[in-house]
Amino acid sequence: MTRGAVRAGVVAAGIAAIGVAAHAGETFIPPLTVGDDGTYLRLYGQFDPGLLIVDDGKDTLGYGPVNNGNASTRFGLLFGTSFDSGVILGANYEAEYDPYSTKYVNRTNRGNPDWGRYQTRHAEGFVRGEFGKMWFGQGSMASDSTAEIDLSGTTVIGSSDVGKLAGGQLFVFKGTAELSDITVGDAFPNYDGLGRKLRFRYDTPALAGFRLSGSYGTKVISRSTGINVWDVALRYAGEFGAFRVASAAAYSDKRDGVGRYNGSVSVLHAPTGISMTGAAAYHQRRDGADSTYVYGKLGYKRHVFAPGATALSVDVYSGSDTTGPHSDSLSWGLQAVQNFDYYRAQVYLGYREYEYSENGTGFEPIRAALTGVRVRF
Repeated sequence: MTRGAVRAGVVAAGIAAIGVAAHAGETFIPPLTVGDDGTYLRLYGQFDPGLLIVDDGKDTLGYGPVNNGNASTRFGLLFGTSFDSGVILGANYEAEYDPYSTKYVNRTNRGNPDWGRYQTRHAEGFVRGEFGKMWFGQGSMASDSTAEIDLSGTTVIGSSDVGKLAGGQLFVFKGTAELSDITVGDAFPNYDGLGRKLRFRYDTPALAGFRLSGSYGTKVISRSTGINVWDVALRYAGEFGAFRVASAAAYSDKRDGVGRYNGSVSVLHAPTGISMTGAAAYHQRRDGADSTYVYGKLGYKRHVFAPGATALSVDVYSGSDTTGPHSDSLSWGLQAVQNFDYYRAQVYLGYREYEYSENGTGFEPIRAALTGVRVRF
């Protein structure tokens, strides 16, 4: 590989190493990068205001402007430099600010944002070469996002983590109009691995589309647990004629005999834009009531309008024992996203219903709609 080729790919490689999408072509907000292809510093981020309307069986209330829990407002700085050997060294800092997020808002805190809800997502260094990739510091464990592989184009408003659309809402006891202490987020987890930790992580080079990852770390944000955990994950991405396939599976060890198995797969038929996505998990609990769920989505994505692709989808989630023994969770949703490529923006609308019961106790269903716009830079 020539020196010029190495340097030409360093920015895209560094960005891909932390999951920030690179976009070709002219946009209203150009890449905010200083430096050259060999050494650079880039500012990136997104903001995502929306309006949430919820019927919890007691009242119908509106919340706005809210932060979309599927895609929080965030900003980051990415540094990278390359060497003639092809090795890329870099560092990344990323934080989110979501004082009034759909993951937390409900009738008890309505209109009362938590202005101090600022959290570091990434504070890490990384190195990439023919040997694979390594990360050091606060960031994604190997299993992070393995339950959320999705080619539908509607993840900004709906994924296997169905609770994010209205995760803070409290269920109301059926027939009493009294609030419970059970939130949508409690009842509808997607058990997506170990999330972000202070960790060491290693990814192997890709081989025939497969990549193996492993990590070891501990939680320090927003509070330290002092518990060391580890995980392994296997990812695959490839094409078979007109079909694109992406998938992931992971095992996460949470210590003391408690583990988690999860995975997801998504298949897109490129000529028609039709996609199918599935996810599932098995989560061990110390009380012996192990939790499970399955999730499915049917999507359709086409360039109907000149500004960008239109994506539509419908999905369903079914969970068992997610909050404890003999609890059942069922949700279905509809999603629509219109892309505006020049502005790097997405306008979205989602509707979702949540039904939950435990130990014979019934709760009113929750119906929620979220609309908003995400702009990235």
